[in-house]
Amino acid sequence: MATEQCLKCKMQLSDSDFVICDCCNELLHEKCSELSTTEMRSVLLKKRSLMFFCLTCKENFKQFPKLIKNFNELMERNKALEETNKELLQKLDNYKELESKITTPIANQCNMEDVISEIIDRQSRATNVIIFNVNESSNNTKVGRLQDDREAVINILEDYAVDKTDLKLFRLGKISPNKMRPIKLTLKSAEEAKYILRNKLVKNTWN
Repeated sequence: MATEQCLKCKMQLSDSDFVICDCCNELLHEKCSELSTTEMRSVLLKKRSLMFFCLTCKENFKQFPKLIKNFNELMERNKALEETNKELLQKLDNYKELESKITTPIANQCNMEDVISEIIDRQSRATNVIIFNVNESSNNTKVGRLQDDREAVINILEDYAVDKTDLKLFRLGKISPNKMRPIKLTLKSAEEAKYILRNKLVKNTWN
């Protein structure tokens, strides 16, 4: 026996006046089990199909759906982390492959830091888009002109599925009368930049 006391009332048990929880094996008086007379007879049969669970185990069973949901969420997060890890490993392999292809003549002309700097610079440029023919702001302050340019760019990107929060942009060149300077826009990813270019968003017909 798991205990000589009733799980519910904590009173001593007799040799016959008890029932055993089929989950935790704790003992309860028949009257403490809250089973009907018919249910008690079924539970006490040697060959039975009815199982008895104490109140504690019943409450624990109610947590199973939540536990299963949490488990599934953890599995999804783990899967996402595995995908991210694969991508990082692939990038590392690409860097190693590039390093292995650098021959001695090239190494004499530039060191490894220059090569890495060039790779990073190219990756950075991959997220950039140049926007032409956007009217210059008439605002007298730099902050005001930047805000006007930001609103104009957001309006241009309105129908495109790209992240428009905290856009990084600035005009190329110095302010000149009767001249519209192009806007350099840095997106969140190279994929967004490619998406815009594929849809021919960057063209000289914007107003």
